[in-house]
Order: sequence, then C-alpha cells, then structure tokens
Amino acid sequence: MKTIYAILSVTNIVIWTLVSLVIIGSAYYEIRHLILNGAIGLMILIVPVFSYQRRRNTLKIWRLLSRSEDTSVRTFVILTILQCLFGLTVGVVGLSAVISRTLGEGYPVFG
Repeated sequence: MKTIYAILSVTNIVIWTLVSLVIIGSAYYEIRHLILNGAIGLMILIVPVFSYQRRRNTLKIWRLLSRSEDTSVRTFVILTILQCLFGLTVGVVGLSAVISRTLGEGYPVFG
C-alpha cells in the first residue's frame, strides 16, 4: 500500500506541476496575457508544493504506524490513497483541458 501511495503521489505532483507550467507557457500565444497566466500558474504551482509536503509527512506517519494492525490505521491508509487518486483525477482532467486550450485552439489558457 505504501508503494502505491508513493507512486500515485509523485505522479500527482508531476501532473500538477505540468498544469502550472503549461498555463504559464500559454502566454506565448499572446504576450499581453503574461501577467494573468503567470499569476494563475504560480498560484496553481502551490498545489504540488503542498502535495510534496503532505507526501513526506504521510510517509513518516506510515513508518511510525507500520507496526500497528489497528483498523483505524487501515482506514487511514485507504482514505489517503483515495484522496491521492481524486487529486490525480482532477489533475489529469485539468491537464487535458489546459493542453487542449493551448495546443488545440492556440490561445492562452486565461485571456
């Protein structure tokens, strides 16, 4: 279970970083929207930073709780993986929307 979470969380961090970078880079099409796309891209870049911190802390907690066979620990593990899957799903949908807008339509994401 820990390996599944580790892989999902790293994928989540990469996906959200790509979303942010594509938003910032989409200002290439119209430079007048650089400030808007840059600001929103930097705000979205906060998501992978917090995801990384959460990943570090969660893996530390799992290391401490690995000796316990309590059902609450199992519930914590399952809910953590589900939360990571949800964030990954939202990130993939967002990335596909951002890529579609930028590469498909040829416009900045915002503007």
